[in-house]
Amino acid sequence: MKILYNNKILIIFLTLLTILILTYNFKIAFEERYNGGGDDIDYIYLATGLSKTGIYGYMDRTHSEVIQDFRNGTVANHIYKNKNHASWRAPLWPYSIAAIFFLVGYNLIYVLVFKLLLHLIGIYLFYKSLKLLDIRNRLLILGTFAFAISPVYQIYSRVFYAEPLTSFFFGLFIFSIIYWLRNNRNVFFIPFAAALLVLTHPYYIFLPFSVFSLLWLNKQLKLKNLIVFFVASFLLISIWPLRNAIVLETNSYVITTSSGPVMAKGWNKNVIEDHTNTKGDLANEGLVFENYKSDKIFQGGAANSQRYQDAVFQFIKKNSNLILPIIFTKLRSAFNPFPETYKPGYLETGREFFHAISLICLILILFEKKSLIKSFALALFFSTLFITILTYSGFRFRSPQFFLELLIILYILKTYISRYIITP
Repeated sequence: MKILYNNKILIIFLTLLTILILTYNFKIAFEERYNGGGDDIDYIYLATGLSKTGIYGYMDRTHSEVIQDFRNGTVANHIYKNKNHASWRAPLWPYSIAAIFFLVGYNLIYVLVFKLLLHLIGIYLFYKSLKLLDIRNRLLILGTFAFAISPVYQIYSRVFYAEPLTSFFFGLFIFSIIYWLRNNRNVFFIPFAAALLVLTHPYYIFLPFSVFSLLWLNKQLKLKNLIVFFVASFLLISIWPLRNAIVLETNSYVITTSSGPVMAKGWNKNVIEDHTNTKGDLANEGLVFENYKSDKIFQGGAANSQRYQDAVFQFIKKNSNLILPIIFTKLRSAFNPFPETYKPGYLETGREFFHAISLICLILILFEKKSLIKSFALALFFSTLFITILTYSGFRFRSPQFFLELLIILYILKTYISRYIITP
């Protein structure tokens, strides 16, 4: 009875603390809602154009002008004209924001509320995942609290990046597999969540297929299920590339037309010296065109991206001596839990600490016996390996996976506590 009473007191205290922290975080996000200046504002811009014109593309107004319209409260009455179709960004976050604008109103506070609600649902999914993995008592309580106030979430929920939505679908994907394997129900959620994850951020394009493959190799998934998951996920993801093939008039399988420049950021002569896990996305992708020569003709809205990809392949072919050094540099950066370019702030310090613990637990779990969490951990490792070699990695792009990373940490804690502290 005393343990139950103490747990109730702990739950009440941590719930109040969580409310306080999330309220403060929401306050900061509200105060800074007009002050973005990069990718975050591009999502708002695309969503505004989509909801006002019905076309996913760029308009006759600049990004700063659209933000000023939100500041002035004139978006609803302003007439916007579309200039062209686009697919520079993955579609799900702009479409989600556009739906909010269309259904509720043109006010950025509604987007902030939506992100908070997603996080609250994500907390519940994490809590249920812990219970399904038989993680109980204090570890369940403290683990749920750690997820709720994660520095990773706080950093990216204060701006309009896609990471909070990516994190939600990452968690939904992991939860849907755990739930199905434990209860043999709602199997249709798995490829659905996998597709939504990839269409929120293509950085995770290898993750679902790595998870399916590892589960099958570890005999936790039947071959027929593997085939169904692969095919269903691929077909659902392909809806967007099919749209792009039609409106951008290209024969390429394109989720985003930024894929070419993104590859170029990770494959050029300066990667070995200049690439870091905090500024890899700021690299000069134009470097790949040095000494580039081609008679190929690229057509359609994805032509520029295809030209970048062709330049990357030509760079690799001409610089075979740089392939392994570049790969080594990017992999070292991807798995380094500490920022290679310093970032100040207590949240950044908290994120570094979290990533360091996560890396240690990821290594420790390799020595454990076969389990569902071990399959997840291996899939995370291999998917990170593949995407890093293809493009590059970085702290921001890895942030949505804290759902799984924290599960791995808590699983290792449970294993070691039961093995070395609690006697049978």
